Amino acid sequence: MDKVLKYSVFRYRPSIISGETINLGVLFDAQDGVHLEFKHIKKYSRVASFDDELDLDRLKSLISGIRDDVSGTLFTKEQFDIDNYVKFFINDFSFDKPQLFKYSKWDDAVTQLYKSYLRFDLKKSERLSKVDDIKVMKGIISSSWTDYQYNESVSGPCDEAVRYDFLTKDFGLKVFDFENKDLTKFVQTAKAWAWNCENIKDRKTIIIYRLNCDSFDLPDFMTIKNIFKKANAEFYNWDEGINVIQQLGNSSAGLLH
Repeated sequence: MDKVLKYSVFRYRPSIISGETINLGVLFDAQDGVHLEFKHIKKYSRVASFDDELDLDRLKSLISGIRDDVSGTLFTKEQFDIDNYVKFFINDFSFDKPQLFKYSKWDDAVTQLYKSYLRFDLKKSERLSKVDDIKVMKGIISSSWTDYQYNESVSGPCDEAVRYDFLTKDFGLKVFDFENKDLTKFVQTAKAWAWNCENIKDRKTIIIYRLNCDSFDLPDFMTIKNIFKKANAEFYNWDEGINVIQQLGNSSAGLLH
C-alpha cells in the first residue's frame, strides 16, 4: 500500500539576479515520528566550481547542523515539522517548499529522490537511468496531480499520433534522454516536437530533458535548445522540469479538473 512522505530540496543560490542554483541536499519526512532523513552532497568540489567565492567550511558546518537537527529530533522523539523547519532558511541557502511523494518502501523512495536531485554528485555508473527517473517523476505526479495518464497518445493537428510520457487534460509532458547520446541524431526529432509545441493547441506541451551538466555547451545541444526556443516551447532540464511539475500539481485544483 502506498504511503506519502514530504521532502524538500536544500539549494544554494548565490545571486537572485542570475537565478542559478545548485542542489545541496534533500530532507525527507514521513511525518510518522520514525522516518526522518537528510541526504546531502559529498562532492564539495562541485560547489566550489559553481561558486569559487563560497566558504566551503561554512557550508559544511551548515550541512552538519541540519544533520544534527534531524538526528537530534529522532533521538529525543520530538515531533518534527518539516514545513516549519524549512522556513528558517531564507537567504542564499534555502529549502524549497515541501512536496509530496507517494512510496511503498522508505529506503527505496529516499534513494530514488536523492539520486534524482543530486545526480551529478554521483558517479555516472551510480546515476538513475531514464526509466528510474520516470518512476520518480511518476511518484511526484501521482502525489499532486488529480488526473493523468502515462505513456498515452493523442491525435495531432494532422490526425497523426503524438505520444506523451504523461498526459492530462491541459498538459502533455515529453521526456528526452540526451545523456551520453549522439545529439546530432536528436536534431530532427527536436524539430518535430517543436512543431508539436506550436501546433497542438488543445493542451500545452512541456519538454523535459536529461543531460550531463558538462554537456550543456555542446554545439548540437545548443542547436536543439535554439529549435525549441524559436518555437516558444516549454523546454526544461530535469531539475527545472520537476519544479514545473510540482507547480502544476500545486495548482491542479484550478487547472486539471
